[in-house]
Amino acid sequence: MSLTDDMVKAKRCHIAVGTPGRIRALINAKNIDAKSTRLFVLDEADKLMESAFRSDLTWIFNQLPAHKQVIALSATYPKELENMVMKFMTNSEHVQVNPESNVLLGVSQFWLSCPSSHLPNVQSDIKFKLLLEILNKVSFSQCLIFSNYSVRAESICEKLEANGWPVMFLAGIMDQRDRLRALQSLKQFSCRVLITTDLSARGIDAANVNVGKNKV
Repeated sequence: MSLTDDMVKAKRCHIAVGTPGRIRALINAKNIDAKSTRLFVLDEADKLMESAFRSDLTWIFNQLPAHKQVIALSATYPKELENMVMKFMTNSEHVQVNPESNVLLGVSQFWLSCPSSHLPNVQSDIKFKLLLEILNKVSFSQCLIFSNYSVRAESICEKLEANGWPVMFLAGIMDQRDRLRALQSLKQFSCRVLITTDLSARGIDAANVNVGKNKV
């Protein structure tokens, strides 16, 4: 999205939400006064601590005042994350959901065995036939289907359209405005099926989605 637009919006904001790269650019351009920050939140902290984001995140942290509150949130908490997060905190409190509890109440999981083939195109055809079978047999309001690759997500979208399904795809190869348009279409219930990559694996709020299929 346009950096210029964000520079205008950031000048008088009280809460800035963004990717590490964009927040760093806004601080560097003095559109965000980092020294006035009192709360620093790392949402999906396990992802933010990966090498792709870590340098920007460390730079941002070093621009903030010494006295601030830091909150790190993550559905998974590997030991590596704990070690890195502790570098950003002092006198920290660790709050964890009971690992024995059923966090996702009301969610049922099922799996379907897929015949295998050493030929990629044949394997793809087998999976697509099974996907059509599921969509035609399972009652749902809206469905999210995850694919490993952006190109494959687009291909599945085209095939489902050819079979009469109101479908869109959401992937990293798309322009940001097209991504937002696809997400808005899902929220407004104008598409019943969204094909997507791991880009959408975190934080999508779509109230009508009640079926998800993983890794076509």
